Amino acid sequence: YDVVPSSSAIVDRKNGKVQYPTSATTLTPTGTRTARIVVGGDGFCDSGSVRLMFTINNLDTGKDLKFWSGPWGAWSTVRLLSQGREIERLELYGRHHELFGFQLLPFNEQWTEAAVTGLHGSFDTNLGQLQPLVGKIEKGERAVVMHKLHMSLFESKKILPLRFCPLEIELSLAPAGYWIDNLSTSNGSTTYSTNYSISDLRVIYDEVVPDDSIVSSFYAG
Repeated sequence: YDVVPSSSAIVDRKNGKVQYPTSATTLTPTGTRTARIVVGGDGFCDSGSVRLMFTINNLDTGKDLKFWSGPWGAWSTVRLLSQGREIERLELYGRHHELFGFQLLPFNEQWTEAAVTGLHGSFDTNLGQLQPLVGKIEKGERAVVMHKLHMSLFESKKILPLRFCPLEIELSLAPAGYWIDNLSTSNGSTTYSTNYSISDLRVIYDEVVPDDSIVSSFYAG
């Protein structure tokens, strides 16, 4: 179903339903790199509301953690499955999201997206205009971030019946050099940290309750 948020066909909405990984809960570039999250149940998922939320921990107590892209850069391969069948697979997910999910946004929406994701920083006037830049995480600190999953099913903004279409999201961590600034100095040392972990990984979405006539029509079909 394709239902606008204001439609009277939706009689209830439970905001911020959370699903956690069924496997690893902490990921690192040199350790466990893959996590799986199942989105299921008897409800209907508003696919346009799906967000991935996690904490980036700077494990280095002497250097800041600086990024080339938004938090979506953390992921290499992202797979979407249902009942064991692969629906979509995106290699180099971070670069895909950066190009098609961020850089193609109108300029003012880039500022908004950078702020919402939790890694907004300063601005750059080298190009003759304000350019939103990604921020950084101070040494020994952490940041909670959130971003959309730029995948076809979630971009469709359809209402998904999870009873018949349970989803499994598989996320693989990208190498640190794909999205983290590790600029080297003249003596061979690095300016920024590449020692980090990702924890508290979760998927957040809105569960909606359609009108009884819609539910009956769906199950009858």
